[in-house]
Amino acid sequence: MAKKSTEDMIKDALVELADRGGSSLPKIKKFLTDRYSMDFDAGKDKSLVLKTLKRGVEKGVFKQNKASYSVIKVKPAPVAKKPAKKPAKKRTGGGGGGLQAPKTLSPELANLVGTSSLSRPQVVKAVWAYAKGNDCKDGRFIVCDANLKAVFGKPKVDMFEMNKILSSHLS
Repeated sequence: MAKKSTEDMIKDALVELADRGGSSLPKIKKFLTDRYSMDFDAGKDKSLVLKTLKRGVEKGVFKQNKASYSVIKVKPAPVAKKPAKKPAKKRTGGGGGGLQAPKTLSPELANLVGTSSLSRPQVVKAVWAYAKGNDCKDGRFIVCDANLKAVFGKPKVDMFEMNKILSSHLS
């Protein structure tokens, strides 16, 4: 059984105590201590009941008469039908952008990968494939041969720097 909310516990207290003008805060606290073992001397229970009572008065669940509280008896409202859910519209088009968009390559990069148009991930794959195939790979670094030097302009490039340099060769 799930733990009752503080509001439900207070409702139980007000219904069982059922004093004519309402029940005082000390009576409600005594009931909650006896029934639900709440500790009002320390911990979060200390201010929780007062906050819940104030919130309940604002929402219209409880009625406050001077220093006492009572439950407002409300007739249940008729259940309203939920409107029928409309089917979601299917998205069409819009693809082919972002990282997967085909880019035009610079002549040096096109010479290296063997084609003039690729997406950014395909360019990176092709450069790594070239580096592995021509034994230019050294861990996270690429040791540049003549073709790679034409693209990168350096003798040695790491994988993070490679992406930065490649972006200048894409348009």
